Amino acid sequence: MLPTKSSNSLSQKNPLVKSLLERVADHELAILAPVALLLFFPNRWAPLVFSAIPLLWVIRRLARGRCSAATPLDGATLLLLLATGVGMAVAVDRTLSWARFWYVLLGLALYYGLVNGLPTRRRCIAMGDLIVVGGMGVALLALVGTDWSQVRLLDLEVYQIFPAWIRNPNWGGFVPTRGSQFNPRAISMGLAMLFPLALSQSLLGEGLKRRLLSALAVLLIGFVLLLTQSLGAIAGVIVAAFLLLTMVNRWFLLLIPLAVGLGALSAWRYGAEQLALVLLSTDHPLGIAVTLRLDMWSRALAMLRDMPYTGIGLDSFIPIQTQFYPGVLLGAEPHAHNLFLQVALDLGVPGLLAFLWLLSAFGVAVGRAAARSSDRGLRALLLGSGAGVAAYLGSGLIDVPWSTKSGLALWGLLGLGVAVSRLVDDRGSLFSRRWRWAPLLAVAGLTVLGLLLWPGLRLRNLALVEAHQALAAAGPDRAVDSAALERAASSLERALERRPESSQAYTSLGRLYGWLGRDAEALEAFRRGVELDGRAPLHRYAPWTLWRRELLGEAETDRWQDLVSVYAQWKTRYPGRAEHYVQLARVWERYLGDPARARAVLEAGLANDAQPEGVLRSYLDDLAIAKSFSPRMYTNYHE
Repeated sequence: MLPTKSSNSLSQKNPLVKSLLERVADHELAILAPVALLLFFPNRWAPLVFSAIPLLWVIRRLARGRCSAATPLDGATLLLLLATGVGMAVAVDRTLSWARFWYVLLGLALYYGLVNGLPTRRRCIAMGDLIVVGGMGVALLALVGTDWSQVRLLDLEVYQIFPAWIRNPNWGGFVPTRGSQFNPRAISMGLAMLFPLALSQSLLGEGLKRRLLSALAVLLIGFVLLLTQSLGAIAGVIVAAFLLLTMVNRWFLLLIPLAVGLGALSAWRYGAEQLALVLLSTDHPLGIAVTLRLDMWSRALAMLRDMPYTGIGLDSFIPIQTQFYPGVLLGAEPHAHNLFLQVALDLGVPGLLAFLWLLSAFGVAVGRAAARSSDRGLRALLLGSGAGVAAYLGSGLIDVPWSTKSGLALWGLLGLGVAVSRLVDDRGSLFSRRWRWAPLLAVAGLTVLGLLLWPGLRLRNLALVEAHQALAAAGPDRAVDSAALERAASSLERALERRPESSQAYTSLGRLYGWLGRDAEALEAFRRGVELDGRAPLHRYAPWTLWRRELLGEAETDRWQDLVSVYAQWKTRYPGRAEHYVQLARVWERYLGDPARARAVLEAGLANDAQPEGVLRSYLDDLAIAKSFSPRMYTNYHE
């Protein structure tokens, strides 16, 4: 590349400075390594540590005349960066989002650091070897630092021989005593992404020593993966291995009809209906895993329907799900247990589109380069990095590598794959250089079109974000910010005038009114929410129950009794929240005709000190008045 005017000017004025800057730029990976390690455990000094990364971009500009090499992922990374800022802004608790925010920035920095720091074949090969050795190191650390008591399927005696020497530091520090042991599912997803590169190097890499070392890595990483008993990670490895083997020999495609045939034979042999009943049963270990995920996905989809443009905020699944979208079976879950749902929740649908664009652009770049390359070593790296990303996607179908530290391995694979593809075929992109920003314009255009066509959805999205932030800050032991609650209530009122079909929005509005002392309006909002929930409660909250009943041929039950079972779960799990007692009492009083049971529910709420208690007392007063009515007056009172 010809030097630019700025770089020429710099070299003419001070060649020594130019030489020093070029040396720093040539060794930026060595500088990035300690920065990445510090950001891996972000604390209050994270902004200062991160400032070294923009400085590297400035040094690149001065030394090479450009901030970064152009890559086919640039538009997607820019959109992801913007979506990350939005996800941080809408979070209800930014202390929870802080680590995720820095992990995304660190991932982007790792990607561009590798792309710019691996300009030669020799460096790419060396980085591939380093990643394989790093995978072995992670596997060895996992053996002596994993909490094997958290494995789900088989309790094997072999777990007793591994000592608990290593601790995973908590957010914000390195002190081992503050941390806990590694979660086997979290560590397994990182190993699943590193396994394919070791497998590719062992099968296709150049040099006997490299292939033997990679084969050893395959055995060690594979052994630890089996010990974790993580179905998601093992599924990801199977997907990656199949992809890799088919790239080596197309005859492996025959495994697809073979697998389909075996699945059909098993379903015929053991009974498809019987298998389905097991998978939908909360009394069976496999059924518990399936129904819990169905419950999580149901709540995640409900959040996305209400807040598609912004998402719920970075790493905010626990506070949003537990406080505003409770499930039937769920306690406090850390994430949605699906990669694509979690990315959409963190970054909004525009962020999800950027993520899909990122993966698609990477697949095109690596696929084209692998097809063109005649270099054995580089082709092994291309196929290994591509298969590693496939393992990430495969494990992400039932888990969320995005939400773990080990998920950062994705950015290393993306950087390595793109760096190698640029050596083989610098075109790489699906679009020409002139049109490489077309997907960014398409995503922006679709977002603007959605805002224009469905303004009510935009209003509800923003109003719910405001309501969640205001309600998360309210509590019996905290000073109530009446101004923030009033603003949120006004915004939600306007949104519900345009789109009145969200029961959760009415529940949030009722909670806002309750904390403001507007008890009559709160009860009316809760009433509207209960009516919407009562239309199809099991379809909305527990679809697996309906499917199981259909398989068993059971008669359809009363929908209000079904809703009682849902609300009773919420009341039991969150006994300090007044809205759940009000919702349950409303069903007993109005739809099941049992005012005495409704009063007992409200009195239980007062006994449990549920807040805000004003709505409970107001509802009890209404029931006391209605008790003196005749049946006809009682009906007119409700209507």
